[in-house]
Amino acid sequence: MNGLVLIWNKNRILRFVVVGGWNTLVAYGAFALLYYLFGGGWGDVVVQIVSAFIGITHAYVMHRFFTYRSNGVWWCEYLRFYVVYGSQTLLQACMFFVLSTWLGCNGYVTQLILAGMLTLATYWAHGRYSFRK
Repeated sequence: MNGLVLIWNKNRILRFVVVGGWNTLVAYGAFALLYYLFGGGWGDVVVQIVSAFIGITHAYVMHRFFTYRSNGVWWCEYLRFYVVYGSQTLLQACMFFVLSTWLGCNGYVTQLILAGMLTLATYWAHGRYSFRK
C-alpha cells in the first residue's frame, strides 16, 4: 500500500490521467444528460457549452487539489484554467457542430472523440500556464 501511495505522490502524469478520467466521466455525464434533454440542431452547441462549464469547474477543483497540488491564488488559477479550457471549448464546440450537425455524426461518439483528442494539450497548458508557480 505504501508503494502505491508513493507512486501516486511522485507521479503527476498518473494523477493527471486518473483525475482527468474522473473529470471526463463527470463532464460527459453532464453532457449526455443535457444532450438527451435539450439536444438537436443549434441546441447541440448550447448543450456542449453548458456541460463544458460544469466540467471545467469540476476539473479545476480536482486538478488544483489532486494533480498539481497548488496553493496559489485560487481565482487567478481559475481564470487561467478557463483560458485554457475556454479555448479548448470553443474549438471543440465548432468541431462538434460541424461533425454532428453538418456531417451527421453521432453526438455522443463525437463528444468522446473530441474530448480525448485534447487531453495532452491541456496537460501541457495547465502545467505551464494554469498552475504555474
